[in-house]
Amino acid sequence: MRYRLLTALLYATLIIAFGCLGCGGETTEETENDDGIDITTTELPSQTPGEAWMNYVRAVRSGDIDEVVSLYSAAAIADLEALAEEMNATDPAGGWSAKGFIAQAVEGVSAQFNDEVITVVSEFVSEDEGTAELRWSGESTPEGEEGFIFFVAEGGKWKISTQPPGDGMAQ
Repeated sequence: MRYRLLTALLYATLIIAFGCLGCGGETTEETENDDGIDITTTELPSQTPGEAWMNYVRAVRSGDIDEVVSLYSAAAIADLEALAEEMNATDPAGGWSAKGFIAQAVEGVSAQFNDEVITVVSEFVSEDEGTAELRWSGESTPEGEEGFIFFVAEGGKWKISTQPPGDGMAQ
């Protein structure tokens, strides 16, 4: 049981450490090109993945758990809920939930987030997926570190994705 709890907290912490959100509208328009081939265009969220990431950082820094939870994709929440259900099956008194995992992870990383300087190095968007490359430095990482955060456009917003995007986006 303790191993599963540690695994769940680590999973949620990693998601907290590398996540993002966005705002904007998403519309789909079906059209035909000059050759009569049907093509579909999707309007992406109005914010870039990097801007969405900074909104996420602000939510974590402020400790607004409801806002942080709202920034995860439905698939990410489903993954955490499935893990919580498994843990609750072995320990019914645990009362685990996706929101509970995220709240514990926010508590665990909030000091680090407040200390660190975070910079968006680059962004890549393809269809309804996005990746941002970040650089952060702080007391615990004085030399700085870099990593990728994955996004999915969902409901007109960039949401944290636990799955890497399609082929070749994060290289």
